[in-house]
Amino acid sequence: TYHRNMIRRWVLSLHNSVTYVPYLLSGPDYPNVTWEKTTMKNIGIDFSVLKDRIWGSFDMFRNDVTNLLGYDSASPLSMTSSVPMNYGHYVRYGWDATINSLNFEIPRVFKWTSQLTLSHHNAVWKERMPNYYYEEYRIRKNEPVNAYYYYETEGVINIDKSNMPESQKSLPADAQQPGYPIIKDANGDNKITIDDVKMRNTLPKIHIGFGNTFVYKDFDLDVFMYGQFGRTRYNYAYRWALVGDVYYTSPKNSNKYVYTIWNSQTNQNGNRRGIASTKAVALPGNVGFEEDYQNASFVRVRNITLGYNLSGKKLGRVGDYVSSIRVFIDCQNPFTFTKFVGVDPEIKTGGDGSKAEYPMTRTYSFGAKICF
Repeated sequence: TYHRNMIRRWVLSLHNSVTYVPYLLSGPDYPNVTWEKTTMKNIGIDFSVLKDRIWGSFDMFRNDVTNLLGYDSASPLSMTSSVPMNYGHYVRYGWDATINSLNFEIPRVFKWTSQLTLSHHNAVWKERMPNYYYEEYRIRKNEPVNAYYYYETEGVINIDKSNMPESQKSLPADAQQPGYPIIKDANGDNKITIDDVKMRNTLPKIHIGFGNTFVYKDFDLDVFMYGQFGRTRYNYAYRWALVGDVYYTSPKNSNKYVYTIWNSQTNQNGNRRGIASTKAVALPGNVGFEEDYQNASFVRVRNITLGYNLSGKKLGRVGDYVSSIRVFIDCQNPFTFTKFVGVDPEIKTGGDGSKAEYPMTRTYSFGAKICF
């Protein structure tokens, strides 16, 4: 039960000309309010074929989350402005697959095995919380929980406005100035409204992991890579380039995207919005621009490890003191393949208030494991 101990203090004193009036030290009990409820359903299968040379599993799941904890307006006679309530319903669903294989083997000489993992996860609203304000374009059935909204753009308005479409004239005057993004009239009605707002899901469409292990006599090599596809994310490198163009005019500005911004005097061929767009323009629905988001799909080589193992007679006289020795060289995050132009396609920024990002560290290490 959602619970708050209620303590009221009633004090009236004229001491030192101070008057104390009743106040609520903490909230009251709400016996009808509960924690959210999750109903989990899943089904899976394990398989093995070709005399166990290929084996794996496949699982599907659906989690219905209901009785979400929110707030509703309190009655006029209540001592609080709002009261907790249970409402809302969203669904998390997806699947996970794992495939292992013994690709090639020469007993005691060579062995090659692989593991492939694939997964898809999503979450959609079935019933939103009431008494909350939602822009009209956000009230959609099966809307992704991780959705974001944007206007598509078609370049920027040039210096003489000769390329400004008729639909742009339906926006405030500041949105009709040179350097401002040309917002695409998606439905062709010659005006920009919330009907032109587009939606995307920030969650990846698919996660993938792929590992290979090679063993040749006393040597072994492990290579693991993973990736995310169909992922879109906000690029703060673009946003800070815009801020830098406005406030930091030093040519030493380290953000290279400053030089892609349209400028009426120095860069009329810039393909990104210019200084004019930093003015507070209230677009319909208060939606941002497509250009702030980027394709953040990537494949990253997570680690490469090369090892050499010694045991038994191969240790010689050292074998009188130790049972085995393993030496190895390891490299973490050596390569990343992506079209994302920011610092790192995987590092999350923005939503938690942090604007800077630091890339995954590339490390090299050498070690030895000695068993006595």
